[in-house]
Amino acid sequence: MKYAIIKSGIVDNIVEWDGISKYQVEGQLVLSNDDAYIGGAYTNNAFVPRYTQEELYQMEAEAIAQAEAREALRQSMITKLAVTLTPEETALLEELL
Repeated sequence: MKYAIIKSGIVDNIVEWDGISKYQVEGQLVLSNDDAYIGGAYTNNAFVPRYTQEELYQMEAEAIAQAEAREALRQSMITKLAVTLTPEETALLEELL
């Protein structure tokens, strides 16, 4: 059976072990699964699966879309508030937001 050696929440190595014989390691031995890989995270008693390149691109695209939507909302707020403000107040508002 394959076991992961966990150190500080990271898979340090994956080894073959019968689960019975004496085997000492620095770290924690956890029965491995398909989500375990060297350098991967182990948190809340579970291995964090590796993301595919497509999943990473999707997450990046979603983060960019969220940032753009937030910036558009910020600009909309500044425009609406600036109607009653002096140019100096508008500049300060843009600086603060």
